[in-house]
Amino acid sequence: MNKKFNFPVVIFRPSYIYGEGNNLYRESYFFQRILNKQPLPVPNTGKSKTQFIHINDVVGIILDSITNDKTIGEAYNLTHPREFDWIEFVEIVQRVVSKRTKILGISQEDMEELDVLPRKFFPFRDITYLMNINKLKEHNLLQPCIDIEEGLQLSFEWFLKQNIKEQFHLMKDLERVSNYCLQKQFYL
Repeated sequence: MNKKFNFPVVIFRPSYIYGEGNNLYRESYFFQRILNKQPLPVPNTGKSKTQFIHINDVVGIILDSITNDKTIGEAYNLTHPREFDWIEFVEIVQRVVSKRTKILGISQEDMEELDVLPRKFFPFRDITYLMNINKLKEHNLLQPCIDIEEGLQLSFEWFLKQNIKEQFHLMKDLERVSNYCLQKQFYL
């Protein structure tokens, strides 16, 4: 559209967006499991690294792009540059909540034995999800600056003021995988 009709379009490709008001059952899932001292089964396959971006960084970058002529007709990856695996992520969430629960690391072999995919017991895919944000720098756009600890703290403070119902039922194999890991004593 931009090349053909000179339509001023900008495309944004964010990684996992998190933050206050998230309507996806992600941060709330971890907060509820930890606060209730329920075990957290986590893919422990060693094959995934991921990145997140806080909603305030997304909004800031989009607003910044409106007044930057370099952005017209461009596409941008949006993510905070920090990378981590799922075990590291859960440990960060536990620090934010100031409570701990059992982390149950489940290997690829055990998922195959159970015939279960990560999304059936965990709120994210177990894939590497990394993005290059160099174009943001090249075009003098705002850089994502809210680190995961700060962003999750804001999310947790928001969560505590809400009355979010548990939605563990959305992960059909959560209890089956949890029980399997507990029996095998897959604690991390």
